[in-house]
Amino acid sequence: MEYIIHEKLNWVIISLVLLALAIGLTPCIPVGIIEGLERQIDVRGEDIWILVLAIIWIASFLKFRRLKLDKPPLFLPIVFWLGIGFLSLLINYFFGNLNVPRGFFYFAKELQLFFVYFFTFFSIRSLSSAKLLIRLWVAIGLANIAWVFYQLFFTKRGLGEYGTAALNEGGVFPTGAFFLLLFIFLFNWWLYSFWRKSAVSWQKEYLSLAAILSIIVGILGTLSKTVFVGFWFALVLSVALYVWNTKTLKAAFASFLLFVGVGAFTLGAYFILILPSIEGAERLSDIKSPVKIIDSAQRGRIEPIVIPQFQAALSGTIAEHLFGRGKGAIFMGTESHNQYLRNFVETGIAGSIAFLILIGAIIVRAWKGFKQKNGGLAAGLAAGVMAATLTMLFMSFVVDSFIVVKANMAYWFFLGLAMAVLYKKTRDN
Repeated sequence: MEYIIHEKLNWVIISLVLLALAIGLTPCIPVGIIEGLERQIDVRGEDIWILVLAIIWIASFLKFRRLKLDKPPLFLPIVFWLGIGFLSLLINYFFGNLNVPRGFFYFAKELQLFFVYFFTFFSIRSLSSAKLLIRLWVAIGLANIAWVFYQLFFTKRGLGEYGTAALNEGGVFPTGAFFLLLFIFLFNWWLYSFWRKSAVSWQKEYLSLAAILSIIVGILGTLSKTVFVGFWFALVLSVALYVWNTKTLKAAFASFLLFVGVGAFTLGAYFILILPSIEGAERLSDIKSPVKIIDSAQRGRIEPIVIPQFQAALSGTIAEHLFGRGKGAIFMGTESHNQYLRNFVETGIAGSIAFLILIGAIIVRAWKGFKQKNGGLAAGLAAGVMAATLTMLFMSFVVDSFIVVKANMAYWFFLGLAMAVLYKKTRDN
């Protein structure tokens, strides 16, 4: 495979390290409210660094323009999704149905996410680079958890919207989803690279597990019901994938014990750390059965927002049915709080189909890599992609999972990492 950036340049890995640090650690600076956007604009560290990388990348492409650039995995589904979104913007701008600054803002955010994916994919040259970046994300997770513990012990209710916050992120779902995605990717990496491996010392195996389990405290501390339910969904799915991969009774029994152990740690962390330290932590105790989960979703999201907005959207024009009302459209005075409804409102039937094609391509690519049994790292990343993507789809019934900036920056970074490793393994084979 030939790359835009010359093979001998080492700055690409440094660039990825800085990008991960920017996503996980850097602050966001409020720059005011743009007229017509109807929301405050925050400039984050990754925004600045992505702009710098984009300029350097374009310059590198022009310099090495004779090099062939292979199409990466997911290229066509991503282009299709972006194309539908851009067409929807143009149509609604033409008819004056959309706020120009708001539409541009949300479309630009999607471009950023896909830039993170493409840059990560093209920058990974070796498995050692991928392992370095994963360990870096473990360190980033621990830094955020240290901040969570500070809030638990030295503040009355944490510094987040409901409970504790991540570094420079206080929104309940953005914080919780960020911690949840970190846990999913790192836990699956540990499962296939460390657990029950004779070449790995028990100290390294369980110290790594302890670091990853500490991220659960961040998940719990946000007091997000959606993220809490998503955590159990992801845990069951991750363990089930591991059992399917190993296909042995001994591994299935060990996986069951691991699931019980992680579950016991989660409940212990909630009752020992979260419940006594954060006011209102009882809200997580309300989720005791599938019936209560469904009832909470219906009362909080489905009945008051999703159903009325969907019914109103069906009464729109043919053009709105086909291509939606444009990115960032405010419909009935509120956002959708449901990813599938949001896709329909913003980009219509065409965009809804494009979204499903993109998500389907992600899952299919990961599943093919997972079935190849290419080794610990490749299998772990593929399992992480499937578990993370399906969990985000699951949570998307009550939230807009795929537009939350901090969480999706991490998601597309890990997706680029996974696709690069799977691509390399397939090419080597």
